[in-house]
Amino acid sequence: GSTGGCLVIGGVTGMTVGGTGARDGNTFDRCTRGISVEGGSNITFYGNTFGATAANTTGGLSGGSCSNLTIGGSGAGQKNVFYNNESQIRLGSCSNVTIKGNYIGLDLDGSTDRGGAGIGILFEGTNSGITIGGTAAGERNYISGNNSDGIQLSTATTATIKGNYIGTN
Repeated sequence: GSTGGCLVIGGVTGMTVGGTGARDGNTFDRCTRGISVEGGSNITFYGNTFGATAANTTGGLSGGSCSNLTIGGSGAGQKNVFYNNESQIRLGSCSNVTIKGNYIGLDLDGSTDRGGAGIGILFEGTNSGITIGGTAAGERNYISGNNSDGIQLSTATTATIKGNYIGTN
């Protein structure tokens, strides 16, 4: 384990973390913060696992002052898996964030409860252009097993939440 972040991204423009190939994804586990985005834009997260062990008690993906984040997608290999984290996804003061096709609080099988003590998806501060889920094949997020709220938004100026399975495990 690490006492800091497994990966800290600060002020980066244009980055992909993970990928869609069989061995492109990363596993982030037992760090104080899994991934922390501290400013930056045009960052994509595909095929990663956040919080792989039951002993993990940290944050999955967190950040602030960011724009144009893509977390998962509907294509092959784009799904991220967030489980065993204090909060799975926690962002503040971000714009144009898309969260699609992920398991949030569930194991790799998509049905076993591995939620953490906190919230599945949390947006704090002023956020805009938030999209969680969708209606096309593979865009649905499975958000379940978290010991607090599935999704929590505060002061979002524009947000679309549709097509997700929330609290269904």
